[in-house]
Amino acid sequence: SNAATIVVGIDYATGEITTTNESADTDQVFECSSSANAVVWYKATIPPSGNLTIETKTNGDESMDDTLLNVYEGTCGNLTSLACNDDGVDDAFSLLTITGRTPGEVVYIAAAGYGSDQGSFKLSTYDVSSLSAPEFSELEAIKLYPNPFTTSVSIANYEKVATAQIFDITGKVIKTVNNPESKIETSDLA
Repeated sequence: SNAATIVVGIDYATGEITTTNESADTDQVFECSSSANAVVWYKATIPPSGNLTIETKTNGDESMDDTLLNVYEGTCGNLTSLACNDDGVDDAFSLLTITGRTPGEVVYIAAAGYGSDQGSFKLSTYDVSSLSAPEFSELEAIKLYPNPFTTSVSIANYEKVATAQIFDITGKVIKTVNNPESKIETSDLA
């Protein structure tokens, strides 16, 4: 119920956070391992492509050298496992990708240490397919101003924008506008 929101990036670096499972007291059996220790929970929103990659890496903390990941759909108390990974590409830190999900769906990510591992590590959620080369070149022509904004934000070349979303600092969508005009009023936002 207290899963922290993690923002989905367009590559590993833009989705990366540093986290820790120290002081986490929840142990549970993951689909791929019975050795999950000190589980921490996150939630992420599936991007428009329907694909999401979740990856852990070392933070240099010697007390955390092996992670586990399990991704779930559903609601608190009624979760179904979608994917689990015990060992990623380097045979210690986890990596998994889920595909074909519904854009906008919220998934829950359980990250844990393997065995007795507890400490800090890096966690990233990203979608490398979210911006293909043609889409990116079109997006360069779309400009938002002013940044930061107060009562409104303007969009240059708004005709190319199907949907605009405004996020708060935690990554939560606080406003969605379909087929926006050249100006989006934001005075109604806290």
